[in-house]
Amino acid sequence: MQFKPVDMFTLKNIACSLFVSAMAAIILPVGAVRAQENDPEPAPSAAELFPLPDKTYGVSSFPAQRQNTASVPSQTGSPQANDVTPFDGAGFRIGTLRGTIELEQQIGHSSNSSNLPAGEPGFFSLSSGALSLTSDWQRHQMQITADGSYRRPFDNEIPGFLEASTALSVRMDLRDGITLTPSLNYSVASQSFSSRAGSSGVERNPLVHTYGASLTLERDIGLFSTSLRGDISRDQYENAELRSGFVIDNSDLDDTEFGATLRLGYNLSPVVKPFIEGRYALRERDQSLDRRGIARDAIVTELRGGIEIDRGDKLNGEFALGFVNERFEDASLEDLSGFTVSSALNWSPFRQTTVSLDLSTSTNPSLLSTTRSGSLVYQGRVSIEHNLTERLTATGFAGLEIETGERGSTTTEIGIGAEYHVSRALSLTAALEAASFDSKLAGADYDDVSALVGVKWQK
Repeated sequence: MQFKPVDMFTLKNIACSLFVSAMAAIILPVGAVRAQENDPEPAPSAAELFPLPDKTYGVSSFPAQRQNTASVPSQTGSPQANDVTPFDGAGFRIGTLRGTIELEQQIGHSSNSSNLPAGEPGFFSLSSGALSLTSDWQRHQMQITADGSYRRPFDNEIPGFLEASTALSVRMDLRDGITLTPSLNYSVASQSFSSRAGSSGVERNPLVHTYGASLTLERDIGLFSTSLRGDISRDQYENAELRSGFVIDNSDLDDTEFGATLRLGYNLSPVVKPFIEGRYALRERDQSLDRRGIARDAIVTELRGGIEIDRGDKLNGEFALGFVNERFEDASLEDLSGFTVSSALNWSPFRQTTVSLDLSTSTNPSLLSTTRSGSLVYQGRVSIEHNLTERLTATGFAGLEIETGERGSTTTEIGIGAEYHVSRALSLTAALEAASFDSKLAGADYDDVSALVGVKWQK
């Protein structure tokens, strides 16, 4: 096949056509805008006046129809984004569960190792740990948590103190706006040194086991949110073993509590949700009469109202005020009642700083007294955490506990601490804490100052 040479006249015609098409593509849009100002009929577009072929040199003229659109070239050697929390635990995975774990060992010195009025100074060890597992399912969610600590004075004459708890919860999304959450929990703790149920001559502090289960149904109805929670909790007290070999039977202290809680909230705005909540519970002792011949079964009623706040990481949590009443079966015991306050607020006044406020009120029924029904316990704690650098974190807290009643007491605590990250998995910790216990009972006051250093491993 032979190709005919293109003469100059043909080349000129092609060049003129391209020039006219280009000028029309530039000029006609301006003319169309001016025409719209004076004439409601739209002006013809350049594509209508100068139609182009469907394809040019084998490539579609409509980029949206291209199946192999070229990607934006990446810049070689561009730096990666900085890790916001480079020294947080890397975590691990077990199947569809994502987890974190922390283990910490500290050695400390206390000016009052036994936390008793005539306590002696001494060294102690504090071992603690925490585990968290959370599912990454597309729907529903399961969470498992566990934490605990054991404080052991080097003086073998002083018993150690244990605290541990674990919980399992599964949130099931039944349908839009309706969730069902069953949960199980267990905790164990040594009775405190000042517990009247035990004795100063015990071989070791007897443990209190608490088993619990709950079922919560939540539903959103328009601007209202409702939740109904049923729960059961059981306390079991171990017998106290004295150094003399005598055993104190504490089985008459075991009890079971059945409760129901109803909450109604109103979505005033995406940030603020006021709510009202009521609770009714029955507490029953395993034995109808304890060792003192007192029937301590009780009915507990509580009503409180407050607000939920959700401004993201800036401010979130809730605050509530209410009233609680505990009526005992035995007529010799007066009702235990009073006003309550509770909160769990987290506030970030500026970057890298978190302030938490925790308030709670609980009833503390007397275990063995024949004249006192018990007391109300108000607890408050303010804690602050600030990241001075990527590796160094400073913490501080102040706590107050007030127990009402004839034998009431006031406990104040304050402390500061620091954590330095050697690596993502290993860090060094230090803390200085002070506590003061003031009781209405003569000769029961004590003070304590403790200093601790330790090492923490996290994954």
